[in-house]
Parts: sequence; C-alpha cells; structure tokens
Amino acid sequence: MKNYNITYKPFGSSAILVEWPAEINETILLDILAFKDQLSEMELEDMIVGYCSLTVIFLTPISDFKKRKKQLQHLYTSRKAVKFSNRKIWEIPVFYGIENTDLLEFSKAKGISVESIIEKHSSTKYLVYFLGFQPGFMYLGGLDQDLHHPRRGNPKVVPKGSVAIGGSQTGIYPFESIGGWNVIGQSPVQLFDPNQDVPCKMKSGDYVKFVPITKSEYDKILGGVKLKSIAL
Repeated sequence: MKNYNITYKPFGSSAILVEWPAEINETILLDILAFKDQLSEMELEDMIVGYCSLTVIFLTPISDFKKRKKQLQHLYTSRKAVKFSNRKIWEIPVFYGIENTDLLEFSKAKGISVESIIEKHSSTKYLVYFLGFQPGFMYLGGLDQDLHHPRRGNPKVVPKGSVAIGGSQTGIYPFESIGGWNVIGQSPVQLFDPNQDVPCKMKSGDYVKFVPITKSEYDKILGGVKLKSIAL
C-alpha cells in the first residue's frame, strides 16, 4: 500500500487531526478508511472522517502528544489493505419536479434542458465521502461537471428531502433547513431516524444512485419507502 505524507496535529485536549494531501478522490478516502479500520480496536471516543482527514478522539486528554503521534504513525505504516466487503450502493428515489424547486431556473442558467439535467444527475454513481452539516447529510463526489453551478445568492428555507446542487457538489437535505443550494428535486427517503439502532444507514465509502420517479410514485411512497442497496 502507498504511504501518503500525512500530518498529525493536536486538535483540542483529547483529539489528533490526521491530514492527507488536500485532494478529494476515492484513493485517499479508502486509505483513510483503512487507517480508521486499523484503529478500530483502540479505546477511542470517536473517529470522524473528512474529505482528506481523520479526527481521532481519545477517551481522555492527551498528556503526551509525541507519544500518541508515534503510536498513530506506527499503526498507519502497519495497516493492511481492506476489501470493504460491506460497502453498498444505495438507490434513492427522486421526483425531479419544477414546482417548488429551482429546476427551471437552474435549467435556464445552465442552458441545459430539464430532461438533460435529470439524465445527467441520475446516471451517476456518487461516492459518499462523509456525513456532516446535518445528521444524515451526505457529502457526495462525482457530480457531472456540466451540472456544476454556484450556490444561490440568497439562502432560503429548504424542505426536508430536497435534492440540490451547490458548486461541484450534490446532496440531500435530511431535514428542513436554511440552505443556499439549487433544489432540483425531492426524495421521500428518511435519511436519518434517531429511533433506529443505526440512525443513518449510509456511510463513508458507500455509493448513492438517484432513481427518477413520478409525482404519483412520490406521493404513494412518501414516508413509507425503504432504502434499497446493492453490495459492491
């Protein structure tokens, strides 16, 4: 396995921020996840994945940073490749409607037909890098470059389940929120359920595939749809 030139920085009293080269790509993400897997047997409070970082949070304050850093360095260089047999492709239904979305405005601004936007957006397999911003909000990679578009100048209230584009990213708002992304559709899927043992089923390293549905299908399955996944 390739050993990246990574850095270790104190991050508060009980955490260390481990940073990879500032690139957003799957190879670095998989290396982060391999390291995370290597650390899974340590007694830690949490590990938080970013685009090119891993925040390692210990149960107690770090009294000797150099010692902890050396320990992490050893574990990184001794890590083994992981096959990630539990990675999945999640199929998420989306109604790409003009009403109550920015789809028509987005189409005019990009000079691309609504039909072409839907085709491009739903034909891609998006990599889940990490979750943040809101519980269950996935940071996805792989948006077609033709669909890259700046965030809106004036943020507004975005309904729960909104599928949107902001800059070079696309994602789904798990809850109603103030947001500046361009909403192009709605999904009936509940991405985060605190009443479940695993509140969010998607995780770093998985993929998401958007599946177009009609308005009647959206109305029929709203609140009752179950996520479908395919093993990689």
